[in-house]
Amino acid sequence: MLLPIRVDKRFLNLFKTVQIDTCPQQSTLNLHILNIESNQFIYSKLVEELRELIISYVHSNRRIEEFKQNYPAYSPKPFFEAIQKFRSYTSNEGELGELLLYAFLEAGLNAPKLLSKMELKTDSNDYIKGSDGVHLLETGDSFQLIFGESKLYADLLDGAREAFDSIVDFKANGMGFERGLIDTHVINEMVSEAGYEKIKEVLLPSGNNGPDLDLSFGIFLGFELPVDNSILALKTKEFREWVNESVKEHASRVVKTIQKKIINHGLFGHEFHIYIVPFTNIDITRKQLIKDMLTIEGDS
Repeated sequence: MLLPIRVDKRFLNLFKTVQIDTCPQQSTLNLHILNIESNQFIYSKLVEELRELIISYVHSNRRIEEFKQNYPAYSPKPFFEAIQKFRSYTSNEGELGELLLYAFLEAGLNAPKLLSKMELKTDSNDYIKGSDGVHLLETGDSFQLIFGESKLYADLLDGAREAFDSIVDFKANGMGFERGLIDTHVINEMVSEAGYEKIKEVLLPSGNNGPDLDLSFGIFLGFELPVDNSILALKTKEFREWVNESVKEHASRVVKTIQKKIINHGLFGHEFHIYIVPFTNIDITRKQLIKDMLTIEGDS
């Protein structure tokens, strides 16, 4: 593998996976439900894992190696430097989804990060156009360059529509810019000159000897699962069954929308790696998760 996988498979243990019978063409659909305890999603465990991932998500591989060489293993500097790149939780609309997509693509798909826009930010308020991150998937003797798109909307259908509209716009107006960013910054992900030369063979093929490279998309869709007191009052087994069936019902409805988007916009030739996760009270929960994730121990 040309790049290191830094998200451990244990991340997936935070979730239960459910299946549905249908799937959009050219797509893999992954439905992940956060583990439940006493009729509540266990958000605290998710926060713990995400805190562990912040350093590898924000920093390039080369920067991580610099930290290892210049600071003791227990130094807070890598974490402190990383959290400075995040927006304040009070106005942070998208970075939770971007981080979760990063985790799923690495832990679930074995597609290591090639570039995250967080690396390019000089302060928390920077806006970096383009995809939410770029990953590289090795499939036998060929590769996929995966561009990330994440949406956290209360309504799953709205999130799916917006995600695919963003992909259409990105293909038309942003892909050339993004490829230029990759060419410029990919060296930061390589810790050796030999590794850099190998990755260049993939990303900048020449002649007849280079591997095949295709362009794909990784999509994270977080949505709100409405849970009222009558649902919370269910027995724990019944509650879990209700959650599973509700998530499958929401996902089944969105399959048709995604299928139409692919056909109507001619998005043929691309694979779509889609991850769907339900949340409760999504606007409140999103802010709280970001706040807890970025809090330095001892801060209030």
